[in-house]
Parts: sequence; C-alpha cells; structure tokens
Amino acid sequence: QLIRNRNIPDISHDTEAILSESDYSAETIPDATVQETNTVDLTLTSWENNILTENPQQYFGEIEKADIGSVTFLDTVENCPAGNWDVSEAQDKSVLAWAEKRDGLFDIYIAAEGGINAANACRGLFEGYSQLKTVRFNNCFHTENADDMRNMFRRCSCITFLDLSEFDTSGVVNMSAMFADCERLTSVDLTGVDTSHVADMSYMFSSCKSLTSLDLSGIDTSSATNMCGMFSHCEVLPALDLSGFDTSHVTNMSSMFSDCYNLTSLDMTDVETDYVKDMRYMFYKCQKLALLDLSSFETTGVTNMCQMFYHCENITSLDLSNFNFTYVTDMSGMFGYCSQLSFLDLGEINISRHINSENMYVACYKLSNKYKHYA
Repeated sequence: QLIRNRNIPDISHDTEAILSESDYSAETIPDATVQETNTVDLTLTSWENNILTENPQQYFGEIEKADIGSVTFLDTVENCPAGNWDVSEAQDKSVLAWAEKRDGLFDIYIAAEGGINAANACRGLFEGYSQLKTVRFNNCFHTENADDMRNMFRRCSCITFLDLSEFDTSGVVNMSAMFADCERLTSVDLTGVDTSHVADMSYMFSSCKSLTSLDLSGIDTSSATNMCGMFSHCEVLPALDLSGFDTSHVTNMSSMFSDCYNLTSLDMTDVETDYVKDMRYMFYKCQKLALLDLSSFETTGVTNMCQMFYHCENITSLDLSNFNFTYVTDMSGMFGYCSQLSFLDLGEINISRHINSENMYVACYKLSNKYKHYA
C-alpha cells in the first residue's frame, strides 16, 4: 500500500500540534466601552508609559475582524475624535483607538502621545483579520519590550506587503507562524529585523502562497532550535538562499520546505544539522527542484527521514554518502515518486528489520536495482 498521508499539521486549519492558536483568535470581538476623551492627559509624552494592552479583544469594540481594512498607529491623541475607546494596558486612556468606515470596511486608528509601546506579548496581534490590506506603523509603534510575536500576522490573507524594517525585535524569542497563511503576501521587508534571540521559527512563512522572493541575508538564526515547516507551502517561491543560516542548535527541520512546488534553487551551503533529530517531509513535493547539495549535512542524531524526498520528481541525482543512518527508525517513502532519480549514493547504509523502510523507493522508475532490495 502506497504512503499517501503525512502526519504534519495543516496550519490553514485549526490545530493544536506544534503550532498553537493564539488566545485571541475569535472572529467577533466583544463589545468595548466607549470612552470620552475630554480629560486626556497630554503630559504623558514618553512612549514608554503608553503600553498597548495585551488583549486584542479590546481593540475594535463591536467591529468584526473581517470588517477591518487598515490599521494605523499615530503618535498624538490631540485631534482624537469622540467615540474612541481605551486600549491601554493601564486603562488610563494613554492609548486610544477609534474607527472610520470607508468603502464598506473600517480603518482603525491607535494613538498615544509620543508613540505606542507594544506589550511584551504581541502574539496574535493582527491574527485573522482577513480583509486587512494595510498596516501603517509610522515609526511610532515601539517593539523594544516585545518577546513573543507568534501568529502576529497569521491569516492576514489580503496583505500583499509588510515593512517591518522599523521594528526592534532584539528581545523576541518566538516568531512561530508570524506570517503564516498570509496567502497574498508577495514580499516582506525584514531589513534590520533582529532575530538573534529567536528560538522558535516554526511555520514562520508557511502558506505564504504568493511569496515570490525572500531576502534572508540579514536573518540571525544562531539561537533557533525549531524550523519545522518554516517555508512549507510557499508554493510560488522560486529560490531560497540559506547559505548564511546558523543552524547549529536546530533540532527540528521536518517539513521545512514541504510543498514548495516551484522551488528550483535552494542553497544550503554550510547548513549544520548536527543536532537535528527530525527530517521527515523536509523536501516533500519540491517538484521542480533538480539539484540538491546536502554535503554539509550531519545526520548522526536523526531518527526520522520518512518521505524526506517524496515526490521530488525533477531530481536525477542524490549524493547522500555523508549521511549517517545509525539512529534512523523510519525511512518509509523516503524517495517515493522520485521518478527521474537515476543515481543515488547512500554510502555504507545498512537497513535492518527494525527500520521502517516501507515503500522507500516506490515509483523510482529510473533507479538502479542496487538499492531496491531494501524496499
């Protein structure tokens, strides 16, 4: 029986697997009390005092997420209109929000005198705003104290461009699914974004199905431990250069590039995998990838390689002679449907009865019988 199912989470639907929903993902935001602003204290000019509440349910009153078209941050409340509401952490009116309706959608404004201080947890901040097309930070949304940005823009399915170049992310440790399911996002400016302390990058760009380019040259991955599904379902992305990635602490690379159907160039020069344990589905359905240099890979600690190259239909040659399979327990479907694969070097591999090698070479029509007796 052919292997067809993958036990990996589909983050386009609800899941409690590796990726968890944020605490604030309800589609309708509860009512918020409308505040009068005649007594706003304009002496609070230091943005450090203007902390935005961690609870996004207070942001937009009775307005539904699906009815929000834009969010704009402002550094003054001097001309704040009536009908606004308090979104400050201290509930002292230091941060106010209001809405204006335009073309059937709401423009949301969030303002504080001198700027807004982001809460420590920015997780799910814009999650699920399916009609959101524009976020204007205007150099007044300060993220110096933020440590959690998981799911921050997740399911913002109408956003096409994001500029985070003004973000200070030096304290952030979690960026899991930060841009996941931004299905119309074509580019994101990460210039200056500090990721030196980020440990969790799992599903960070997953299901960015319109992403055409991604400059990762400034990304510091020296603290990263989890890259599971990081680029999965980037379905039109043609190239990725990870040659500058420091992956010396990463333990999970499962599904890292799975379903990148149009990926033709993948530079993994000097990528370290010394501590990686899970490589299942890593290149699953990279159907246009023809060349893959994995000579830097160290696989001594890897236990799972299930469907690692499954449906890599354009690869003709794989040199895995440097691979160590000592602790691998699952190699099922590893090269399944690599229909153009004609050369495969597995070095001194010894597959025992304790290893699941079911359908390891299924539909490898051009592969020599040299390895087929293991299947």
